[in-house]
Amino acid sequence: MAKPSVYHEAIKPAAAAPAAKTGKADDPDVAELSPALEPHGSIRATRRGRIVGAVLELYHAKIGLMPLSSKMDFCEFCVAWTGKHRSDDKARIASAESGEEKWRRVPMPWELFQPALRIVGHCLLGPTNSDQLRTQAARASQCLYLRAMETMDARAVLACRSLVRLSQMVEEPIPEPSFAGVEANMAELETMRANILSGKK
Repeated sequence: MAKPSVYHEAIKPAAAAPAAKTGKADDPDVAELSPALEPHGSIRATRRGRIVGAVLELYHAKIGLMPLSSKMDFCEFCVAWTGKHRSDDKARIASAESGEEKWRRVPMPWELFQPALRIVGHCLLGPTNSDQLRTQAARASQCLYLRAMETMDARAVLACRSLVRLSQMVEEPIPEPSFAGVEANMAELETMRANILSGKK
């Protein structure tokens, strides 16, 4: 509390006051508010996940306005970020020097996993007529499930498993309702009603 706020002007020490009078009076006081920022070298991996997760939350808030190509690209990025395409695949870790930086496996904490699952779930179950988007979203959900099984995060495993089951339900054809037994049931109910009424008489 004894130190002045960074938003106030710096106060010159009393010893330097006589020396300051000899200089120019119009020179502004310069105070360093913060050291040089180096986001790529100083931000931790977990903090990067939180930042990207916050951006994905904003993306999910406006996902109804996003074009189909953007959703397809996101599902493709989810597949690439997990690093595994099938259960028998080995983790693909591309080096940054190989020109495949955007396809490399990345750390996926829960702060990044949760909004990614929400977006993939919308692509899978949302109001869209694109079978290609549903197929890509189902593939992304399977890859996210495999990645969650590696990290053994209970929240991610349960959420991904539910999403995979929903994707399987979407792929299964919905059977047509059958009304063959309705008439027989109605006739049986009418017979029971007639018997009850005759018994009361």
